[in-house]
Amino acid sequence: MWAPPADPPRARPLPRAVSTASPLHTGWHLALCALAWLAGLAGQLQQPALWPLVAYAGLAAGAGLLVALAWRGPAALRRHALPLGMAAAAALAVGQAGLRADARLAERLAPALEGQDLLVTGTIATMPQNGPSGTRFQFVVERAEWRGQPVRLPPRLALGWYNQFNDEAWLDDPRADLRAGQRWRLPLRLKRPHASQNPHGFDAELAWFEQALGATGYVRVVRGWQVAEPLGDGWGHPIERLRQAVRDALLREVADARVAGVLAALVVGDQAAIELDTMNKVENWTYL
Repeated sequence: MWAPPADPPRARPLPRAVSTASPLHTGWHLALCALAWLAGLAGQLQQPALWPLVAYAGLAAGAGLLVALAWRGPAALRRHALPLGMAAAAALAVGQAGLRADARLAERLAPALEGQDLLVTGTIATMPQNGPSGTRFQFVVERAEWRGQPVRLPPRLALGWYNQFNDEAWLDDPRADLRAGQRWRLPLRLKRPHASQNPHGFDAELAWFEQALGATGYVRVVRGWQVAEPLGDGWGHPIERLRQAVRDALLREVADARVAGVLAALVVGDQAAIELDTMNKVENWTYL
C-alpha cells in the first residue's frame, strides 16, 4: 500500500548563548578595577619627585589603549579583559594624578615676583579670620600689576593683613570691613609656598597645595604707595558669606565674648574666634 513520504525532520534551533558574566561577577570586576585605581593613586603619591610630563601623558594614553584591547581586541586578549582593565585603571590613575600635580605646581608664583610690590585686584574667597596678629583670608586673583605692567599670578592666594607689621601697617586700617565675596584692590608682597619643617607636625605646605594656593603673602599698606581699596560686593562665594554672617551674629549677640568664640568655632568652624586663654584651658579641641 502506497503512503506519502514523511516530512524530513526539521532542524532544531540552537539555544541562545547565555552570558557567563553574572551581575555578581561584574560587580567584583568593577571592585577590582576600583582597587587598582586606588593602588595607582597611592603609588603616584609616594613619588619623591614628579616624572617628566610626557611619562604621565603616555600612561593616560596607554590606559585608553588597554581598554580598547579588552573591549574590541582579538579574542585571545578579550579573555583577559579583567587584568587588562585593572592595568588600565592603575595606569590612568597614575597618569591623571601626575598631570594634575604638574599643573598645580606650574601655577605657583614665579620666583622673580617674590618680595616685589604688587597691586592685585580680586575677590575675598573665604571668611576672614581675625587673630591676635591680624586677619587671614584667601584671595582669588582677577588681575595683577608690577611696576605698572600686567603679570601672571597664581589663581588663589593665602594672605594676611597683620597688626603693625614692622612699619608697614599704616594708619587707616579697613580690615574691619573685610567680607567674603568682596572685591578689593590690594598692595601685596608674596612668596612661594614654603612652610617650617617640623617632623611629625602639621604639613602646612601640603595643605596649601591641596587648596590650590600658589603663593602666600601679606597686605602692605605704607605711606606714599597704593592704598587698599574696596571695589564693592560680589555675588560669589555664597557659603563663605553665610558662614561669616552667622559668625558675626554670634559675636554680636552673645554678651560673653568667650562663649561667643566657642559657639562660633562649633557652628561655623572659626577657631580663630576663640580667645587664647580660653583655648589654653581646654585640653583637647581636635573635634573642632
